[in-house]
Amino acid sequence: MMSPEVLVFSRNIGIKSAKGEYISGLDDDDEYHQDRITVLMESLINTNYCLSCCHALNKYNTGMVVKEPSKKEIITYRDLLKANLIGSQVLVKRDKLMSIGGFDESLVASQDHDMWFRLLMNYGKAIKVKDYLYNCYIDETIDRVSKNKIKGAWQFYRKHHKHMSVYDCFYNFLRMSKMLLWSCFS
Repeated sequence: MMSPEVLVFSRNIGIKSAKGEYISGLDDDDEYHQDRITVLMESLINTNYCLSCCHALNKYNTGMVVKEPSKKEIITYRDLLKANLIGSQVLVKRDKLMSIGGFDESLVASQDHDMWFRLLMNYGKAIKVKDYLYNCYIDETIDRVSKNKIKGAWQFYRKHHKHMSVYDCFYNFLRMSKMLLWSCFS
């Protein structure tokens, strides 16, 4: 497994090297449904949304499948001040990613969250389609998430707290506390 720094650096190289108008990613533990790109493109084309995303089916190695509530929703940068409601993969125009400098390589985690926040701050709203268009395979015996998750959440908070209300700040501290508690018992 690649370190977060190498992964983000590699994503930025991919974005810079891409020749197409649109960008979408695919992590090694994800599987796209056949019509994912088509559905996301249809939700993005001829609209004012800056990116489109979808719901995922989380499939655990224990056999458990977890579905997040499926609904079409419009997401603003304000919504992202509490949590990454978009997820890890989107469909977005390449030039928008380039204009904001790509992924922030100084963050040890929360790079996706930061990227989507900056995109929405600069370009407007996102649309999350109601469909489940990819599977995310989660092996609970492997720590797929960086040990730096709490530090990344703190870095996100420090970078963007000037946009947060008192409630947003409180919510972020609760979220980081929950992460800290989970790390103590896992």
